[in-house]
Amino acid sequence: MIGLGPAEIIVILIVTLIVIGPEKMPELARALARLMRDLRGAVDEVRGQFEELTREELMTKKEIDSYYRDTVNSVKDSIEPPSDVKEVRKEIEESLREIDQPEDESKEEKPPTQDA
Repeated sequence: MIGLGPAEIIVILIVTLIVIGPEKMPELARALARLMRDLRGAVDEVRGQFEELTREELMTKKEIDSYYRDTVNSVKDSIEPPSDVKEVRKEIEESLREIDQPEDESKEEKPPTQDA
């Protein structure tokens, strides 16, 4: 994996469960699985196209590099996270902002105004 051990993964899952809540976890898992599947498919496609180009003897190295760069950029542009992930990310950011706000600021009372 990405250098994450079982302990780190468990901590991430617990924090995610607390922040997102159990009712949103299945949606998030499906959205992340879809995103990973799309990314793997795109990587496999680029890899296949690159291997196909390297087999052709007619293209120069400069042409292959240019074609590979264009293909990678077009794949990056075409892959966008599902809207579910965007919504969940927005909710997480809002929750984190609420957590970061000190409670004293929200409980401050305004001085009473005198009515004439």
